[in-house]
Amino acid sequence: MFHTSTASVTALARIGSYLYAGGVFTNAGGAVITRNIARWDGIKWEALGSGIGIESTPGASRASVMTSSGNDLFVGGIFETAGVTDSEYVAHWNDQIDFTPPSLMRLTAPQMLAGNNFKFRAHATERAAYVVEYSSNLTTWTPLTSNGGPMYVDFTNAVAGSSFRSYRMRQIP
Repeated sequence: MFHTSTASVTALARIGSYLYAGGVFTNAGGAVITRNIARWDGIKWEALGSGIGIESTPGASRASVMTSSGNDLFVGGIFETAGVTDSEYVAHWNDQIDFTPPSLMRLTAPQMLAGNNFKFRAHATERAAYVVEYSSNLTTWTPLTSNGGPMYVDFTNAVAGSSFRSYRMRQIP
């Protein structure tokens, strides 16, 4: 049912009709790719996100203990990540909460150019959809570029009738 060269299940917990299994394994039910943690819904096995592990030594990680409280599953063991999050030996799952870290967005490397122009670079994590906007009054914002556009662009530093321009980068749905 669980497969690696040394597969073992060392912890079980139940939440509602789900049975959670943790241990040392790379897939469950022979077909579902997992990383040391999986969920059984009574019919089939499912991966819990991208699982738990240690990036530098994947075979060294394992779930050792599990407990549940309401819809919360708590896991302890030898692992450094749970999904995409640094976790350092303790993880928390809840199907009703999104634990994805917030997207990081920033404007960097500003440079003054000739003619009262400047440029900067827009950076964002790969899953972020964003827009870079400008305003001369901090009330009305006009889009300049998005992550579908260029990442390093020259911008005019002034708008007709205004002595300054403010920029912001924000996430969009």
